[in-house]
Amino acid sequence: MLKRSSKLGKREGESRAFPPQAPLVEVDSMRSGQEYMARNILTCGFRNNILGKFLTRRGVNPPRRINAYRILEGGGTLKLEAIVFDYNGVLVDDLILHRDAYLRVAGDLGLPLDPKDIWNLISATPDEKRFLFGQIDDAEWADIRRRKDRYYFEMAASGDIVIPGAVVALESLSRSYPLALVSNTSRRYFEACFPRKGRECFRETLFCEDMDRPKPSADPLLKILDRLRIEKNRCCYIGDAVSDVQMAKEAGVRMIGILTGHHSETDLKQAGADRIVRNLSEFASLIRNGIPAQSG
Repeated sequence: MLKRSSKLGKREGESRAFPPQAPLVEVDSMRSGQEYMARNILTCGFRNNILGKFLTRRGVNPPRRINAYRILEGGGTLKLEAIVFDYNGVLVDDLILHRDAYLRVAGDLGLPLDPKDIWNLISATPDEKRFLFGQIDDAEWADIRRRKDRYYFEMAASGDIVIPGAVVALESLSRSYPLALVSNTSRRYFEACFPRKGRECFRETLFCEDMDRPKPSADPLLKILDRLRIEKNRCCYIGDAVSDVQMAKEAGVRMIGILTGHHSETDLKQAGADRIVRNLSEFASLIRNGIPAQSG
């Protein structure tokens, strides 16, 4: 017979419930007979072999901390262990500033640069835009980059480029998940313009200076997952551009498109985004409610 332990506040022989700091399993509509067991899981943890087997069949490993695990009707599940973000158009609203900075440099040099040409490459790395300025040597390109940076930082300083709610969302999500960032932009823009408390939410970051093959190659995302030691089917990536979708799909990572940046909802859906959200608040809600294992 089980005896109650005054020190532990529970009966001896019972398994420990989930750690109080870990979000518990959330339950969607379930078939008759499963709902009772699911409610017991929420309140009791793994208290007997029947419930332990019930969770094990759905991929839950009892000894590990569970960050977010949603049991959906039909048993479709996605165990989320990390979230990877894009930067421009997701956390900061600065794409137009980058475009206008390049246009101002072109004006200084007397070059007829079409704004559409810059915009079509706005999600590319800086070096991928070099050809727009013609046949130039490295010294000339370095001068263009310096001028462009000066114009960008001047415009960024004149207003708040951080997307409303971005830092709050990062702080909230970082309490339950490792967060990482993958961007084709330069690290110096992130370090100079993004708030420190937001930067500190990221466990790993990867910028154009760190990449041999930038987005839409899968290499940057796979590299950041290797650093996090997270399997690709245990994370999601959120970005605003078609190149983000292409990178995530090639890497085999669930991709959430967001409508605060470069491309439209139609563009992102046609590229193959698994989900579309309007903003970071909606994204945080999606994470809290659980991402189905299947697209839909």
